[in-house]
Amino acid sequence: MCATGSVGRLTSAKIKEEAMKVPVTFLVTVFSLAMSGAAHAGTLTTGPLLPDFGANSQVRCEAVNVGTTPVTITVDIINTNNGLVGETNTCTNVALDHGCGTALLSPFGGFCRITTNGSTKRIRGSLQTRTGGNVPTSAIEAR
Repeated sequence: MCATGSVGRLTSAKIKEEAMKVPVTFLVTVFSLAMSGAAHAGTLTTGPLLPDFGANSQVRCEAVNVGTTPVTITVDIINTNNGLVGETNTCTNVALDHGCGTALLSPFGGFCRITTNGSTKRIRGSLQTRTGGNVPTSAIEAR
């Protein structure tokens, strides 16, 4: 008996209500877990670098997948003078320890933008400047 002296009774409506709580809770949990993986997909960027301004000097953007599953990676070299994409490359199905990159003969400063459908925690990247003889002169890490 309850404190009020009445006996608690389960009605048909009450049983259905309780039965619905389990599937709804389960679906909310599954949806939350599925979406949490997508929350890590995103973009890394570097700071800007200036090329050496010699003949055939270049900036080069490189990214590598250090995760365990293949991903799609897009690398862009952005002109810091006008914000436009100077060069872009998209690589699909990039396996573990494989990379994606692009280079641009460049009379301007630029930065690198690396976009992935995977976790940015599993991507490493950098922007390098190189002389006309393809000798690296500076580099900056993507974050």
